Amino acid sequence: GNVVHAMSKLQANLRQGVDAELVGELQARAAAVAGDFEPKHVSNFLWSLSRMGVKQPDAHLLEAMQNRAKQAAGELKPQDIAVFMLALARLGVKNPDAGMMEVIQSRAIKTAFDFKPLDFKNLQQALSKMSITPDAGLVAAMQRRATATAGA
Repeated sequence: GNVVHAMSKLQANLRQGVDAELVGELQARAAAVAGDFEPKHVSNFLWSLSRMGVKQPDAHLLEAMQNRAKQAAGELKPQDIAVFMLALARLGVKNPDAGMMEVIQSRAIKTAFDFKPLDFKNLQQALSKMSITPDAGLVAAMQRRATATAGA
């Protein structure tokens, strides 16, 4: 994840494109080792690709990263969840894996009181962009957190 993050920073700083062949090779390698990614690196890797302007990520990479997110959902922090979902949306994913969505939303419900307002905003934006109706439990958890935040 660090190489892609550095490339996205470089691309943003130089305002020029990143070598498509290199990005393709990075995606293939990441797909091959996705099972070894730390949970937060899944979201960071995809976020970095979206920052580089990747519009059609490798299908194998998306499948591998969604599978890894599903496996590691219990370790994801609110920011990781929000960044992961927003990255998928920015990468043009329209039909994320249903099983992954189930565990990600369940984790978001369990960690709702640790979400910062920006995390909720990003999660809501991602779900909206992907035309996904959030789970009723997630909506209720978000409302409870918003009420608690407003009263603080």
